[in-house]
Amino acid sequence: MTSIKNDASGEQLLREALANDLPVVGYLGQAAGIAANSDTILKAALRKVNRSGNSWRSLFAGGGDLDANFFTWLGEGFLASPVGAELSAIADTPFSAVYTSSIDPRLPRLFETNGREPETILFGDPPPPIKRSRRRPPIYQLFGRAGGETADFQPPSSTQSLARRRMLHASPMARTMLETATALGLIVVEGLREGDWFRAEDILALLADAAPNSVVWFGDSPSFGDEDSQTFEQLIASGIIVREPRSLGRVLAQIAASEPQLLEQRWDDPGVVTFASGKRLVTSPSLRLATEASATIVDDAFTAFLPPLREANQAADFRAFHATSGNARLLIAGVRRGYSFVRDFEGRLRSLVDKAVLRHYEERGAIVVHGQSGTGKSIALVQLALHLREAKTAAVLLALNSLPQATDVVEFLAAVDNEDEVTVVLVDASLSVSRYDDFLDALRSRGHRVVVVGTSYRQDSPPNGIRSRLVEATSRLSIREHQELAKLAAKAGLNEIAIKDKEAGDYALPGFFYRLPASRVRISEGLGREARHVSANMKAVGSIKREVDPLGDLGKALVEAGFPKPTSTILEEEGAVVGNWGSETAANRLIDYVMASARLYQWVPVNLVLRAVMRGTEQREQPLDLDAIRTLFEGHDLFRWRLEDNEGHELLVSARLQLEAELICNRRLGGPTGEANRLSELIRVAVRAGSEGNSETRFLIDLIHAFGPDGPFKERYSESYAELARTLTNLRKNAGVVNARLMLQEATLRRHYIRLRHPEPQVKAALLDEARTAVDDALSQSEARNSRVYASRRTIDNLWVERAATYGFMATDAAEGGDNPTDVWPSYLAARTAVRKALGRVDSYFPLDIGLWLPARILKSSAVSMEHSIELEADIRATLDLVDPGALDAKQFEIFQRQRLSCAEVLNDTAVSDDAFALLQQSGSTAGYFLRARQLAPSPPDAASQATADDISKAEQSKRYLWNVYPQVAGDPRCLRLLLSCEWVATTGTWLFKDQRQPLPWAQADRSRIRRIRNGLPRLPRHENRRVEEVNRVLFYPRRC
Repeated sequence: MTSIKNDASGEQLLREALANDLPVVGYLGQAAGIAANSDTILKAALRKVNRSGNSWRSLFAGGGDLDANFFTWLGEGFLASPVGAELSAIADTPFSAVYTSSIDPRLPRLFETNGREPETILFGDPPPPIKRSRRRPPIYQLFGRAGGETADFQPPSSTQSLARRRMLHASPMARTMLETATALGLIVVEGLREGDWFRAEDILALLADAAPNSVVWFGDSPSFGDEDSQTFEQLIASGIIVREPRSLGRVLAQIAASEPQLLEQRWDDPGVVTFASGKRLVTSPSLRLATEASATIVDDAFTAFLPPLREANQAADFRAFHATSGNARLLIAGVRRGYSFVRDFEGRLRSLVDKAVLRHYEERGAIVVHGQSGTGKSIALVQLALHLREAKTAAVLLALNSLPQATDVVEFLAAVDNEDEVTVVLVDASLSVSRYDDFLDALRSRGHRVVVVGTSYRQDSPPNGIRSRLVEATSRLSIREHQELAKLAAKAGLNEIAIKDKEAGDYALPGFFYRLPASRVRISEGLGREARHVSANMKAVGSIKREVDPLGDLGKALVEAGFPKPTSTILEEEGAVVGNWGSETAANRLIDYVMASARLYQWVPVNLVLRAVMRGTEQREQPLDLDAIRTLFEGHDLFRWRLEDNEGHELLVSARLQLEAELICNRRLGGPTGEANRLSELIRVAVRAGSEGNSETRFLIDLIHAFGPDGPFKERYSESYAELARTLTNLRKNAGVVNARLMLQEATLRRHYIRLRHPEPQVKAALLDEARTAVDDALSQSEARNSRVYASRRTIDNLWVERAATYGFMATDAAEGGDNPTDVWPSYLAARTAVRKALGRVDSYFPLDIGLWLPARILKSSAVSMEHSIELEADIRATLDLVDPGALDAKQFEIFQRQRLSCAEVLNDTAVSDDAFALLQQSGSTAGYFLRARQLAPSPPDAASQATADDISKAEQSKRYLWNVYPQVAGDPRCLRLLLSCEWVATTGTWLFKDQRQPLPWAQADRSRIRRIRNGLPRLPRHENRRVEEVNRVLFYPRRC
């Protein structure tokens, strides 16, 4: 063994460790393989969360938690971005183990070179069974990986969760680094810079116990803090750390150029493939190395004795199986341990393959399993590999995620041919059928005995020639499959989880997603790949030039004169890089528009989608014809179609399943803000909306309702309510899209934004003014004669309620914002007028609810004078008397009880003092009379219609007082309503409006008094005596004896 000198350089130490087959352990920081200030993914991530900085720790600089979908979106960004040359070179290094603070989900796949089978470790406990191996190196991702749909795999989302992850997982994993490297091995550190999630003090403390010349630190000198810098320099001075100013990638390039044999993978474990005939194929190390550069040889080791797991390790092993997509050994072991079940379609698949093995020369092409993402195609191929090897009917090559190179596998095929046996090549790459057929032809042209089985996305209308060799992984689960899935979930210790969308209850993808949470990572990644595949195909098809038809008279004349016929493309690509994941292509936007709408359970008009894709109507005056649409979307199973009506006037598009749309949105748009931005772009070009019968109008109305707090996701999009409301306003003002229901949504979204997001006072005031203008314009236009704006009675009612709520928000905002009391009171009077108008026009509880919280909030703010406080109290009590709890539905009753409790906290039950009463009289207010009469009157019950003797006695006292001061209170609707109620209780012994069948006042004197009260009400605005008109209609009928 070559001795290591104390003055050796970092490159020399690495060369000697590789030459002597010593363990080489890599620690890769979050900047590994990336030059300073050139991490485009980090820059996009910081832009996404509106943070500044130059390190991954800057994500948490603003405090608070990152959005729940942020790392799912980031994982899609990693997968959609090209891998740098330096990082690829680092991944080719024959490490025995890798520790990394990177959350890049591509890392494990990068290490799958030259037959290596890396194992991803995401948890600190339990430790992996193999601590070091060049063949199966463990990849410790200390802080999880981006792209997972489950919390177990997700990186930390805040400084608190970062500290927790570091303590529970990162530190326990990192503490095994020295043991893994051994005293003779070498640790190489690359890409660890200031701001890395794994703190300098943590790794320096670990390295302090290393042997001299056992650590090489590559790259620029790190900018640590004072104390960490001192520790770092001490470790260099003591000879433990050897500094190498060049990056690891550059040093590896030097080694590859001068001594490439040092980087070659070498292992001496031959494999054995046994056949049913008794023949045995022994695969030499060189044969394995050549073949497993593209595919895994499923030899007898895969079906050998499987050691039992400790109970503590079974849960982690189950999760790893369902979350891993690229480790053949782990997948086959999981199938053997019973972590999956056989789906119904696999019976036909096995039958076709068994027949093809026996008569491979008759096969006309590859056998292809096709179907939607998340239906079990990948597991089906793994189970097929195990089926073939347990029966020993054929040799098996298993390629995951990519199509093997024919030149890589022909040597293995030739070795199997020499044994007069057949090789089955299983490829899980989701490619077209023609690609697999071409691959099979390339192998057969060399005379090999081979069968190819691949996976593909669902084929809608396959040609007759290939239909017999297609096996569909059905999207729905049979009864037996449901039972097997339930058993599997129970075996894993998972309780039955209800599926949100009951219509999707029979589908495979929701079943796996909800009942096997660990599978969410693979399902999400699979959908992401399918969306990228569809985007690439659409981009290619949409860029093909087509002749413009029909031509106008001038165009025809020009063509006849010899000019070329004009052409255009379906999708006009701009290709402008926006800094996220590639180009802002038309195909990408098209998918985003459909999925963002489908996430809210909405079908979107396809012409609206294409108009948004083309960024406005000026690029295409006429909608695309059906042939062009079919050309663009043909063959893509990601979408579903339907006609809006029987006449087929409008074609609508949506996702296959709402859950799929949700997962794709999480990956591509990264949360509610990204989805709202895409929806705003759709709304901006809905210039044909307006009339009630228009499909775009219906889409906008349904979309905005689903987007708001009353939609299926409640307040998820609240951050974007104001933006979407202003988009609607701009559509109305700039494009003339006038619709009463949309104008109502303009005001409602602004009000909910204020209620939920609590913006700055200036922003709040502007939003309230915009909301008031929108609702007033809607009312004035819908009620004007010969108006082109149609509004149903229900819409008009809702507009009046929204107007009252908006004015109420303006008044309470003035009170709670500390405005001068002289300014608050006029705002309240305007709001009260709006509430009374709504009460007179809308027969529902909602105006009453506004009439309760409006004075209660102002009273609670103490922003008014004493006499105004008494007036507010009178309004609250008068409104409470108007509410009939027995007529409310369950939700309204709950809201009323909350409002009644809130009002009880601010009401003053003490009597009105003489001084206060005098002040009220001087100001012309009748609130004092009302409150004194109200204290004498009985309180109406919630449900009972029959009055008690005590109720009748109190009613007599209250009505006597009000009749004595009738001239003073004749103009106050609160007093008159109270007087009417007390008269009714005193004369009939029942509560007014509490029952459908009640006795009427019989004595002429009683009827005269009630008629006098009613006659006093017409002098008031008509909208203030809505309910008492019912009394008028009853009492003015002639008596019947």
